[in-house]
Amino acid sequence: FDVVSGDSKLLTEFVTLMPGIPHWTPENEQVIYPGKKKLQKTASGKSANPLNGNPVVCFTYKDKLVISRTGSDDYLYLDPLPGSQYLNPAVSRDGGRIAFETVGGSLYVMNNDGSGLQELGIGYRPRFSPDGKQLVFMVAEDDGHRYLSSDIYIIGTDGTGRTNLTNTNDRLEMNPDWSPTADVIVFDTLYEGVIYQMQVR
Repeated sequence: FDVVSGDSKLLTEFVTLMPGIPHWTPENEQVIYPGKKKLQKTASGKSANPLNGNPVVCFTYKDKLVISRTGSDDYLYLDPLPGSQYLNPAVSRDGGRIAFETVGGSLYVMNNDGSGLQELGIGYRPRFSPDGKQLVFMVAEDDGHRYLSSDIYIIGTDGTGRTNLTNTNDRLEMNPDWSPTADVIVFDTLYEGVIYQMQVR
């Protein structure tokens, strides 16, 4: 979807039970997404090597974190916390670190080979800052039927500096991400259908 022109383009046919979320390649010229058996690629503009610069793609499949360093069918299957279910993995821009959450558990960060696992406390839907030194994420509470509260937090990938950026009682801030220049964080709010941006010092 082009936010300037309003034009949209269908890239894939309807797929049921897609095991992960689509991602742009670093050149913003192709979209990659996990298929049921291998990583799929679809052109969105001119053709390009979809994984130049050795980026890393991470998605969940059958209770494992699946990592591809090349975009080929050679995947690394990781289970850093056996018995856990993994959600919302995010990859740092240089491909060196992976952040993820666990169902009913905490937010974690580790190296892309599974080493250096570190727990960061409760957190959901993490995203790395462009320099890879911080994560922005949401912390939400629910009663099993609806969300009761949600705020946007940041934390250093070393576990320091955990800070609530929104700390509101009348708004449910969710799904944060960084601007490419790292000076703005964007997020949406439940029920309002509004996207906000927040300056970052």
